Amino acid sequence: MSSTHSPRRIAPVLGLFMLFGMAFATTTWALRKSLPPGEGELLEGKLAAFVEQDALQPFDVVFLGSSRIYFGVSPAEFDRRTAELGFPTHSFNLGITGQKVHGAYGALRALQARNPRGLKYVLVDPETVSLMLSELPRLMDGQVSLHDIESSRLLLDYIWSSALDPRDKFARSREVLRACAYDTANLGRGLRGVDALMGRATDQERMKFRIGSRADGFRAKDDNPNPQAAEMHVRFLSNQGRWQRQISRFLGERPERVRLHEAGRPLLTRIADLARQMGAEPIFFLSPSMDHQLSLISEYEEGHIRTLFAFNDPERFPELYETDARWEAKHLSAEGARRFSALLAERFTDWLGTSREKPH
Repeated sequence: MSSTHSPRRIAPVLGLFMLFGMAFATTTWALRKSLPPGEGELLEGKLAAFVEQDALQPFDVVFLGSSRIYFGVSPAEFDRRTAELGFPTHSFNLGITGQKVHGAYGALRALQARNPRGLKYVLVDPETVSLMLSELPRLMDGQVSLHDIESSRLLLDYIWSSALDPRDKFARSREVLRACAYDTANLGRGLRGVDALMGRATDQERMKFRIGSRADGFRAKDDNPNPQAAEMHVRFLSNQGRWQRQISRFLGERPERVRLHEAGRPLLTRIADLARQMGAEPIFFLSPSMDHQLSLISEYEEGHIRTLFAFNDPERFPELYETDARWEAKHLSAEGARRFSALLAERFTDWLGTSREKPH
């Protein structure tokens, strides 16, 4: 009697598995070549607005970063101030909620695929790279598709070179690998095609709201906030004593110098490299937060970052830490965004003057 596990019976099964694997890989490759990138709803909306306006008047400045930038940098105010100072610009806000340093690179890569016509400066707030070690990665809007294989490899190198507990390393690695698997399998990349075939209309009005009234990628926190954001604002205003204590504690801290582990450096330098490949000059900046961000400052002092504008200093920029400038502790209000955008423009034009450069 022949065994049920004989080579003759196993071989066809293995062949079917191999055939399935080859078909899956081929389909995945074909989808990645034929479908538009699935950068996430908000980033896709912003990129579409960028392309439409860039065809009429090329943008020469873009801002990249998380919600601190999305809600904190007004291109209209930035352009108004640079024009007043004799260095007129045309800028766009590509900040995305939850965007970390690898997401900023992914957004810039997506912008490169749209062939911007006149880009000259890329201003990016990468936040503290060490945040990736203190917060579990989250699969937020636009973040899955930015976990390509190369980004995931760099993130894993950084995680495993850190001093995290092995259990934390495994937890963070699991999330990175999950996001990478979703990206590799093209999860969500065909959604727009399915919607078109099914006759589903996209929510254009909602997208117009999300990319701002001027369609420049900026939306103030004050602009029709959701109930949760509104509640956070009320709590912030009702407890000003706590906010003042946070500022005092931040100013009183004298943290030791922190160097970024060399495994995390490529996460920053590849942004700069890509910007230069696009013919633009990369400029890193620190938004007005309650984070010393010493690792980024060390990268600048050691020459790994060429340019860094720092605004995370309540003593030097008290107007950005006043109550009316904040929506809550982490984000600026509309008034705060106006002040910050003007200050950022002033620092930018100072740098241009020192560099003897003008956008044109």
